[in-house]
Amino acid sequence: MNRFTIQFDEIKAAYAAEPNPTLEVRLERIARIEKMVEANEEKFCKTLAADFGVRHPIETRLAECQMIYQACQYTRKHLKEWMKPS
Repeated sequence: MNRFTIQFDEIKAAYAAEPNPTLEVRLERIARIEKMVEANEEKFCKTLAADFGVRHPIETRLAECQMIYQACQYTRKHLKEWMKPS
């Protein structure tokens, strides 16, 4: 098996263990994503600067990190509605 097959199997097992997390659990996970990005912003900036040759940290924060923060904010705002039974 290749690593993608193993990862996919892990994702399926995690879903089977908890197919419908509560709103509170989902919000906590979103908060953890934000904290993880915030804790690693400097590493992202250094890595992308090395990858691109020259890339200002502000550009990375705007183009990469800010997009994640906005997605988290948008998801938090709409999550309760999205979770309603249809």
